[in-house]
Amino acid sequence: IRQRGKSRCVHVIGHGMGALAALLAVYRVSRGAPAERPQLGRLVLLGAPFGGAGAVLGLALGELSLFQSLCLLDGGDRRDDLRTAFCSMAGVHDLLPRAALHTSWWRERGVTISPSPEALAAASERRNELLQAAEEVTCCTIHGVADRTVASFSLAQDWGVLEPNLVTDS
Repeated sequence: IRQRGKSRCVHVIGHGMGALAALLAVYRVSRGAPAERPQLGRLVLLGAPFGGAGAVLGLALGELSLFQSLCLLDGGDRRDDLRTAFCSMAGVHDLLPRAALHTSWWRERGVTISPSPEALAAASERRNELLQAAEEVTCCTIHGVADRTVASFSLAQDWGVLEPNLVTDS
């Protein structure tokens, strides 16, 4: 964005997790020194998971059918190994629903394999920065309904992570 924005106006479009990355990139470069700021045009965010994704929580908990399929591919019952690997992936932390970004959420539910407290704290800080960026950066957000699939909805309801929509068009 910085490089191309020096000579021409840059429009940014992001989808899914890429929309969150696009928003943060625009937010961060727009906060630089005026002489260093790129020429920014429109920012369009398509289906950005501002509130996290129930499916990611399902994978971290080992309760989604995709997780079950991965276990079958492994040829054995290595659920704990897969959950440990999944819970250690940085991108997973950023997509957890807000309630699951606290160690107490995992502890209260008796979940023994969870992301580290440091990873959850860092993801919570990034989520706060995203919400701040969403308030300060003019953008068009187009929300999808992927978070309202039957599997994601029931999982989110069962684990108590249902949240209101956090971002509206701005």
